Amino acid sequence: MLITISWCVTWRLSALILEQPASAFCYNKLYNIIVNIHSFADHTAEFVTLAARMISLNNHTQWNSWYLLLVITNKHALLIDTYTKNHFDKLSENYLTLENWKKLHIIIIFLQSFHQVILKTQNHCIIIEKVLFIMNILVQYFKTTLVSNYNFFF
Repeated sequence: MLITISWCVTWRLSALILEQPASAFCYNKLYNIIVNIHSFADHTAEFVTLAARMISLNNHTQWNSWYLLLVITNKHALLIDTYTKNHFDKLSENYLTLENWKKLHIIIIFLQSFHQVILKTQNHCIIIEKVLFIMNILVQYFKTTLVSNYNFFF
């Protein structure tokens, strides 16, 4: 029960980031590229040849998978760029500019704290005081970030 409360609050706060117009735009473009890679066997094979791995699609019900998708794609940004250019006729509207990649990187930085909290609060022995303390820290982090240097992003 406590873990569910912590997870729900953490998930909702992080989901707010991906619902912002600027971040949603960049994230949706990236997501469309990943879906394109998964859509055709030859596209999948091409990307695996480029990157020597596949990028998993995220699970819409688990925000941590959004974070992990962003971390992996950030590591393979040049290869994703190459793939997008190879299929520019179909992916031109989803092409990620340098500015888009910067915004995605800011999302990674922001979501990293939420990722750490989920890992710390997933254990069954956690007590309510610890959950509430962590949730208060996250809420303060969220409020501070909204008025910080990252404000341009939202």
